[in-house]
Amino acid sequence: CQYILEQKSFATGASPSSPGKGEAGGTSKSTWSDQGPQNVLQALKGAFKRIDDEFLGVSEHLGITDGTTALVSVVHRGWLYVANVGDSRAILVRRGGQAIPLSHDHKPSRPDEHQRITGLGGRVVFWS
Repeated sequence: CQYILEQKSFATGASPSSPGKGEAGGTSKSTWSDQGPQNVLQALKGAFKRIDDEFLGVSEHLGITDGTTALVSVVHRGWLYVANVGDSRAILVRRGGQAIPLSHDHKPSRPDEHQRITGLGGRVVFWS
């Protein structure tokens, strides 16, 4: 994330050399530094979606049916934001050893995830 944050704003696509310009060339007053919590979350979701779309395009062309997982954490204005896809897991461990989960695995064994997969036309197969 550090490289991405230095090079380009997640939310606007603006690079440091062209402040206020988005990737499409439109004018935008928004930059990463003035994003509120909801915009940071939307930016992370958008970044995951763009990466997923690119991967799907390449994998479809090459006949690849595998996927991957990802987990990103960003500290912005004193807040910790965590975004994950798949079964990557973020856990905060306190000094006393207490483990605090910061994310939820996207596993097909979860009823909501099973329903999401089958609702999109996929199927879930478990191996024992």
